Amino acid sequence: MKRLQISPHREKVLDFIRQSAEEGSVPSRQEIQKYCRFKSPHAVTYHLGRLMRDGYITLKEGVARSIQLTDKAMGIPILGRVPAGPAQEAIEDVEGYITHLPSAAFRHKLFALRVKGDSMIDAHIAEGDLVIVESWHTPEHGDIVVARIDSDQTTVKEFRRNGSTMELMPANPKYQPIPIDENVQIIGKVIEVRRTYR
Repeated sequence: MKRLQISPHREKVLDFIRQSAEEGSVPSRQEIQKYCRFKSPHAVTYHLGRLMRDGYITLKEGVARSIQLTDKAMGIPILGRVPAGPAQEAIEDVEGYITHLPSAAFRHKLFALRVKGDSMIDAHIAEGDLVIVESWHTPEHGDIVVARIDSDQTTVKEFRRNGSTMELMPANPKYQPIPIDENVQIIGKVIEVRRTYR
């Protein structure tokens, strides 16, 4: 399933439903209309219908305050794999969602990728780990980042700056640093690593 884009109006509706859920309540359609400043209740019905169709909420017709958030709405998407070895293509299809998060405040800026390879092993990032990534920011020296190379490959490495020179540094001596040039785009900072023990 490809990652779906959500319109600003629907994002505002969804954010209000999330806020209400975190406070232990379910908003009414009238409350959504007032919060989002829609002129008509039909706009609420339309956006709720689209959110349901896209898998963010469930609704029971004819039942007041029946909106329920799905894992897709409450979680962050897992977008395939990111290599921690030589840069390889990452698949940007949604594999699932992570719903147990430390904070909901900036959930919409997060995504997760599953690591493939061993180039970050000395930074305790191993094959199969999930890295939770905060979308675009200005990297600082020492940040672990996800970078896109040549528009179609991604990798996870440490960002290093030495004067005017910048590079992506592996945490395994058998791999070489990757110089940062016009073909490299930093797409996010790794803020958490999760590992499942079997």
